[in-house]
Amino acid sequence: MLSVFANVINHFINHQIIGKKSLLLHTTKSNVYVIMKKLLLLAIASVVMLVAGCSNSSAKETEEEVVLTTTADSVTYHLGRIIGAQLNLELKSNKHNVDKAEVIASIRKALGYSDNEFMQYGDSLGRLLQAGPGADSIKVYSQYNGALIALNVRQAASHAGGKAEAKAFFKGFNATIEAKDTVNTSADETALNAIFMRLNAAAAASTNAAAEKNKTDGAAYIDKMMKEDKGYKKTASGLVYKIVKKGSGANITADQTACVRYEGRHIDGTVFDNGQGQVQEFPVSAVVPGFSEGLMLMNKGTKITLIIPGDLGYGERGAGGSIGPNETLVFDVELVDIK
Repeated sequence: MLSVFANVINHFINHQIIGKKSLLLHTTKSNVYVIMKKLLLLAIASVVMLVAGCSNSSAKETEEEVVLTTTADSVTYHLGRIIGAQLNLELKSNKHNVDKAEVIASIRKALGYSDNEFMQYGDSLGRLLQAGPGADSIKVYSQYNGALIALNVRQAASHAGGKAEAKAFFKGFNATIEAKDTVNTSADETALNAIFMRLNAAAAASTNAAAEKNKTDGAAYIDKMMKEDKGYKKTASGLVYKIVKKGSGANITADQTACVRYEGRHIDGTVFDNGQGQVQEFPVSAVVPGFSEGLMLMNKGTKITLIIPGDLGYGERGAGGSIGPNETLVFDVELVDIK
């Protein structure tokens, strides 16, 4: 999902911090650097699991007037209740010099934006903070806090397979933000945990099925290539390689740094990485086992094709969205230099 804060999402997304840390970032001028440096969203993240490819399902309404038609709606609603309750308590404590109306308006605005609009909104607030908001500091800090809260909610709904709808969020939020007494949101936390446990289980099952298929497909691909091209050889570990061009000198070792040009492909021929066409440097020991082993078969000037089975590559976890679990990968590598 596009977001100006995408680089820090994974930092907090699986950590349980409900009731443990402040929802709002402090807004004194002295800590602007800390805010911009770390972009810490100290909000509701304990229930957000990294789930992909899960379809929405209907959810039981918890309040008669709220219509929750998808899992994402349920997640958004329960988060609204929790965030409203926590924000209510924090604002009552007078610890934060923020404008509640601006925080709420920013949340509403940010939830209504497209991904691109949200990125632009975050960029504009970030630039204001970096420049020093001056007389409008409370307004800018409040808007920034609202954007961060909305970011968390958007991410949670996305991991639940849908979109964070402002209507669902504010139905929950409005029920708790103005409460005179402390609102017990344990039922909301329980509901969220149940939702994400179910989605996570479904995602795990899907991942396991994909891993088994990728393993089978990879083995078939290796068999095919070795039968069609006798230049391929297999090492004891299962790495398959073919020397395309011989180099000269001593082979590179595990404690050295490789300077390489390379192209990485799926077994269907689709390129997923080419190092931007430039020579890339990295320690031989810092790459996946199959790539490291392949490098140590090379000396300066060698060109090689590597077929790396999943267990010598990124394993059952895969790598982001581009490399699946247990996926067999093909690399063309040229060792340009050794350091």
